[in-house]
Amino acid sequence: MTNSSTQNVRSAAGSSSQPINDTVLEEFRKEWKIEVESKKLQRDSTPVISSVESSEIRAQPLEHLEETKDSDVRWIKSKSTENQNALDIYIQAIAFEREGNMGEALIRYQQAFKLDRHVDYTYKKHYNDAMREATTSEGTSSELFKHFEQETMIARSSSSTSSTTNDSVYNLIETLRDQRLEYEPLEPNKNIPIAKLPNELILCILKQLLLFDIASVGRFSLVCKKFLLLTRENSIWRFVCLRAFHLDPRESIYILQKDVMKKYNNDWHRMFIERPRIRYDGAYIALCYYLRPGSTENVWNQPIHLVSYYRFIRFFSDGTCIKLQSFREPKAIIRNFGFDYNSKDLLTGCWEFDENTSQVNITLTETSAMKHTRYIKLSLKSTERGKHNKLVWNEYYSINNLTGEKGTFNLRNDKNFIFSKVKSFGMGW
Repeated sequence: MTNSSTQNVRSAAGSSSQPINDTVLEEFRKEWKIEVESKKLQRDSTPVISSVESSEIRAQPLEHLEETKDSDVRWIKSKSTENQNALDIYIQAIAFEREGNMGEALIRYQQAFKLDRHVDYTYKKHYNDAMREATTSEGTSSELFKHFEQETMIARSSSSTSSTTNDSVYNLIETLRDQRLEYEPLEPNKNIPIAKLPNELILCILKQLLLFDIASVGRFSLVCKKFLLLTRENSIWRFVCLRAFHLDPRESIYILQKDVMKKYNNDWHRMFIERPRIRYDGAYIALCYYLRPGSTENVWNQPIHLVSYYRFIRFFSDGTCIKLQSFREPKAIIRNFGFDYNSKDLLTGCWEFDENTSQVNITLTETSAMKHTRYIKLSLKSTERGKHNKLVWNEYYSINNLTGEKGTFNLRNDKNFIFSKVKSFGMGW
């Protein structure tokens, strides 16, 4: 009885709770719908109000905004015009540089970078865009590239130009001669003691410096424009030429003066560089090698040896020279390579240079025995590394001093001589 009554009570409770839950859910849905609709009405009503207010706000400063917009446009146009002018000036600088007029090129480079410090990137972008259009387009690509090439690369033509005016450094020097150059300190508050020295005294110092190391004069010219101009004075380079070309100053001044006027446009510095000459501040070295068969017990496998050796020639300003053949490397020989070098293979002799044919004639005598006299004929050539720094074999033979018999050496394994500068030798003047 008790159990049945309990089940009846539970069933009644379960049946009564179902409508209660449905009623609660229904009321919650109604409240949620009301809340959503109210938020929706608020959201719909808010833009109407804001739009009206914003339209009123916009209506007041409309003219001011238009003025600001026009000023911005004018600023952008002026900026683009400024960049375009900088690009045009930069292109003109490139044209002057390709023409060789370094003075005008530097002036225009400075103007272009003052207008636009990123003008070089603008030029690269302009060039890349032109090249991209030239490669992608068909038919007009050659015309476009030709137009851009004419715009940037073609320099002005001049009817009265000589070979010397094509030198960019020469044009820069001529431009600097017309300017009034003064020393300017790298830091404004520091003094320049060398500015107290007159130019004549600085030229005397440069003459003494040229007697020891010509490369140091080149480094001196990199300091400033005035130093560059001083290092190109004809007086100091005439002083060098009288010693470099192995001539007596009292007898050779007229000869050199005639040559420098006729061939080098009265430029002694150019004469020093371009005129063939033998250098004394180093040695001419040739690396030679030959193949020699080796010996082995296995007849099926015979080794081959590559034998290498060196030839050294050093010239002196008094007309003497020394020659050495050795298997040792140059770094072990060249430091002490002189007349007092202790080797039985050292040969001493004299040399002569023919400027018309650029041929060096060397006469060598053996130190151990005076039976043979050797004669070497070499031609002075230039390479990509520098001017007149290569000696090419022409002939090599010996004469027996007792019988007068001539013996010719085979030059098949002999290589040409390449000049190598040695700091410890000095200039050799």
